[in-house]
Amino acid sequence: MNSIKKLWGWYPAGNKWIKIKVDPTGKILLSGISPKPKKYYYTEGVENVSWVVGYSEGGGSQSKESDHLYIYAARINDEFCYRTYVTDLAINMTSIDTLYFDFETIGVVHLIELGMGGVKMDKGFTTSYRITTDSKARGVVSLDVSAYSGNYYIKLQAYTWSPTYPSSKANIYNVYAEFT
Repeated sequence: MNSIKKLWGWYPAGNKWIKIKVDPTGKILLSGISPKPKKYYYTEGVENVSWVVGYSEGGGSQSKESDHLYIYAARINDEFCYRTYVTDLAINMTSIDTLYFDFETIGVVHLIELGMGGVKMDKGFTTSYRITTDSKARGVVSLDVSAYSGNYYIKLQAYTWSPTYPSSKANIYNVYAEFT
């Protein structure tokens, strides 16, 4: 007698995903067609996980506004300036394909970096999306993290040291992940 294992999961079906379950008799059960599952870590003022002040030095400020996280690094006395928000707890990235960041810069920035890192309270990133010496209207950018497994912190950082670009400001509205 052949035994059939219980199987379930999300499987690609064109540009959508379908959740399939196979019962012990081999009957396929469909529970709906859907895009890939998503998890929101920050949603326009709602912290779905706790966000805390991360690595920060030099001039600037950061704040939690009613519908966004605000980060502002300002150059004072030729010093390096960083302002960072980071998830309070590390996030397991093993089954995450993509991180998404819905944000805008305020004016031309020196550097805004959005991504993930293995150390909570440092300025470093393991992988990131960067916008440098430019401005960006509100929109969503993606970061492929499918090659990573294990626990990482999600980081949002403004940075400057340049006399040409003496400040970096950004509003972050949503941070979410798309799963495999």
